[in-house]
Amino acid sequence: MTLFLALLVANLLNKGLRFLTFARTSYFLAYITPLVAVSMVWRWLYNWQYGLLNYFLGFFGVDLINWLADKRFAMPAVIIMSIWRYVGYEAIILLAGLQSIDKMYYEAARIDGASGFQVWRKVTVPLLTPQIFFVFVISLIGSFKVFTEIFVLFSGTPGPLKSAETLVYYIMRQGFFVGNHLGRAAAASIILFAIIFVFTLLQLQITQKRVHYQ
Repeated sequence: MTLFLALLVANLLNKGLRFLTFARTSYFLAYITPLVAVSMVWRWLYNWQYGLLNYFLGFFGVDLINWLADKRFAMPAVIIMSIWRYVGYEAIILLAGLQSIDKMYYEAARIDGASGFQVWRKVTVPLLTPQIFFVFVISLIGSFKVFTEIFVLFSGTPGPLKSAETLVYYIMRQGFFVGNHLGRAAAASIILFAIIFVFTLLQLQITQKRVHYQ
């Protein structure tokens, strides 16, 4: 989801729009802002009584959602925040890839009578695969490292009934929060490393075959 949105944002930022520099900076600002500060802001946004998110949802007839106290919405709340934070970072990387594509490919496609969508699908996406592959790898690895967002959003707990607990949070909870179970934390850390290593190898074997370097 984040990669798809980042690709759309990168294509928009690649156009000759007004205030383009400001738009690029604002998208990247979400990533460079300290995570604790961002999490505190989202904690206020998620407030079920006076939060801005529920306020906007009210315009569409949606009842108040207790984002941080309802186990059904705890993990979606973390996911929404993570998408908002990382989509700008990934978009900047994809934008750099878009601007590095030689214009002669687009000119050749137009001469052949390709439509705008055909140019995007047959020229832009294949030549952007190195950046897409890189963003895909770091996004997958980053998804296993979520901890600070959960710790701040849920006031030091893994959400209601542990509904927002991730593997990294489990490691921290076992190793430092409850009884110093360092053995369990170490075992979970090895499992986390193995999962990331296997996923990375699979990506290298499967997706790299479709990467086209200029």
